[in-house]
Amino acid sequence: MTVERGLVQIPSGQLLVCKIFLQKCTHDVHTPYFNPSLSASEIWRASPVDLKNNQQVQSVYRIKESDPKQRMWFVLDHALALPEYLVEFDYITNPKSVAENRRLSEAAVINEECNALFEGIGQTQRVLENGYFSHNKDNSHKNQTITLTAQDLDRSDMGCLKRPLHSFMNLCHIQELIENKYEFVEDEKTGQTAIENSMPPEIPLRSQIDSITPSIIVNISRERNLENIVYLNLFNNKIRRIEHMQGLVNL
Repeated sequence: MTVERGLVQIPSGQLLVCKIFLQKCTHDVHTPYFNPSLSASEIWRASPVDLKNNQQVQSVYRIKESDPKQRMWFVLDHALALPEYLVEFDYITNPKSVAENRRLSEAAVINEECNALFEGIGQTQRVLENGYFSHNKDNSHKNQTITLTAQDLDRSDMGCLKRPLHSFMNLCHIQELIENKYEFVEDEKTGQTAIENSMPPEIPLRSQIDSITPSIIVNISRERNLENIVYLNLFNNKIRRIEHMQGLVNL
């Protein structure tokens, strides 16, 4: 089986890139070598570092037996590891998909296309409201307008969802509806089938805050003890003055 023939499905994944300060380190004399066929967690479970005999150092390394230049490090102090980047990756083997993936990697491109598709969803819903819903006694779907933008995703720390949402909206034929001026096919112009086949899930509007208060900080961080807050995302709001941050000593 080969990847080229499409017989092997390689899953997507995540990679956390950290900056590490090794400080004082030493070679692991009790288990000097590591097995490269095992993952780091498997190696640790099989033969963990002896912490009692390494109290005077902050990191320990093991080498590959056939190539001593290759080393595996174990950092014993968690404070010496600083996460910097979370990399989300997909394995793409189709040349056309590779080109499309490279095109959508530009922030301006993915933002523009997502915003256009989001606007298309809103317009599609208005067309349905003026058509099918206006002749339907059930008005429970009315006035539920979608106003999501790509910037809202960035503000919510969900920018990584842009690509999946972009693919999902295309699967829902939103771009085709925009190009066809929101005309459904003949047998789906007025009916529940058009709604089920063409409308993605409804996404509620998220409000923007214009000032910082202790209660807002608690609501955003979901942490009542301000000293425990180490990260606070206030992106894409209408805040003009930074205040009430004195208690965030570990931010």
